[in-house]
Amino acid sequence: GQVEIEDQVEGLQYVAEKYKFIDMSRVAIHGWSYGGFLSLMGLIHRPNIFK
Repeated sequence: GQVEIEDQVEGLQYVAEKYKFIDMSRVAIHGWSYGGFLSLMGLIHRPNIFK
């Protein structure tokens, strides 16, 4: 799960840099099944990014 979360964070940072209307202080994460597991991992490992 850690590699996938870092991939998501890098993608998010790229898109946020390209599209200035994205508010990085208000980014949520949601998922179901394995996506739910990754959502939890994102909240645990990158709470500064995901809310």
